[in-house]
Amino acid sequence: MVVYFDMSNLARTKAFLRSFETRDGSNLHYYAPDVVQREFPNQLVKAGATRDLTAMAAGRDAGIKAVRDERYAIASIIEQGDEVAVEVTWTATLNVPLGALAAGDVMTAHLGMFLTWRDGKIVSQRNYDCFEPFEAPASAGARDAGATSISTNAAGEPSSQGS
Repeated sequence: MVVYFDMSNLARTKAFLRSFETRDGSNLHYYAPDVVQREFPNQLVKAGATRDLTAMAAGRDAGIKAVRDERYAIASIIEQGDEVAVEVTWTATLNVPLGALAAGDVMTAHLGMFLTWRDGKIVSQRNYDCFEPFEAPASAGARDAGATSISTNAAGEPSSQGS
């Protein structure tokens, strides 16, 4: 994966989000070595988290085990110099249960992401992740979510955990 310097930061941001959908590992190439990512408190990462590139890579690996078929639907995106703000609806299919959601159910989050770019790389990422309730779809009926659940690992990313 090559980051093209003749791309706008807006175009880079779109390509960056697509890289999560393809799961080809290229998403880490968009980050500067000294990147800092701040995830503000949400349903999965209750205390929030601040991560460096190593922690972000570990979180990506845990996320790949927990979900599949990730999609990032951009609702709006604004570029101003080195700053890009993007509003996204994220969906993914669970590989393991989460709350009342079963493996195979789709979870949804509404994201506000704020990226700072320097020399074609992300140096700062701030995420405001608003997850929809972890409730079973109305058509799914009652489910037992007690056998396996998603918890967060040291990097604050979802990981599967048996009971």
